[in-house]
Amino acid sequence: MAAEQLDVTVCVCTRNRAPELATLLGSFARMDVPAGLAWEVLVVDNGSTDNTRETAMGFADRLPIRYVVEPQAGVANARNRVFDETRGVYTCWVDDDVEVSPDWLTAYLDAFKRHPEASLFGGVVEPLLEPPTPAWFARLAPLWPLADVVARRDLGPVEIPLSFEGDRMPFGANMAIRTAAQKAVRFDNNLGPSPNFRRTGEETEMLFHLMNTGIIGWWVPGARVRHHIVSKRQSRQYVFNYYYAIGETMAYLDSVKSVHYMNRDGKTPSLVRAGPAVLNLTAAVQWLLFVGFTAIGLTRRGLYHLRRQAIARGAAKFKAQAA
Repeated sequence: MAAEQLDVTVCVCTRNRAPELATLLGSFARMDVPAGLAWEVLVVDNGSTDNTRETAMGFADRLPIRYVVEPQAGVANARNRVFDETRGVYTCWVDDDVEVSPDWLTAYLDAFKRHPEASLFGGVVEPLLEPPTPAWFARLAPLWPLADVVARRDLGPVEIPLSFEGDRMPFGANMAIRTAAQKAVRFDNNLGPSPNFRRTGEETEMLFHLMNTGIIGWWVPGARVRHHIVSKRQSRQYVFNYYYAIGETMAYLDSVKSVHYMNRDGKTPSLVRAGPAVLNLTAAVQWLLFVGFTAIGLTRRGLYHLRRQAIARGAAKFKAQAA
């Protein structure tokens, strides 16, 4: 494929998830693609040791695949490699554990035409719980705080402007950005899953600063993906790990940036104001509350305290290491 500009680059960053990648690429192969569209599927392999390359190139007869390797581990490094590689006027982002609906791409293409003034677009992320699923998890998955853990995102059936006000922003698992605008703000390499730390929020922090450049965004309800939630992620331990990463992220951002997506209202999150000793004491109290509420069957209330315990532990760990 020549290096000329294309209409759309559809990108996915992946590491050691060949089966999930095959599901995603299979859904791309089943999409409705307008005749004459100049597009590509960019697979950025972040140092896989499984058969990721063979899986990706196995679709080369059905998709305009381009496969590159980003050896520096960390999802933010892989995402920034996309900045350097993308050829599309628009770059469509998906995670490697989703599958797209047949009209996913055409929904975005239609939105690009309807809103030439806009640079950011986002669509539905629908969790798909893979069995076996604990009964409590299935019951509470649509509700906060589990809805965040399973990355549920649905802002409704009609187009609305995107904004951080009112939490009307897309998730990184399903969004599209005008490439020229996107290149103005890169991902923070100290955020996102990495072998070196347990943090999250790399796409939200990027979007926060991107929106602050004055761009316009639109919700695209027809651009839908299903997010596969494997059984091992349907546990209290995974809920703890998820919010622990958020706690570490809060503490990191508060230590290096005066303004970030977690303090955009001008207030430092209360759970990261204290030192490690107070944070660990807070975590211990929250743990007892989690155990107590769970024991009497108030599972959702228990998850609220599990969340607070995990955030406090993550923030305490970062602060202790940084001291």
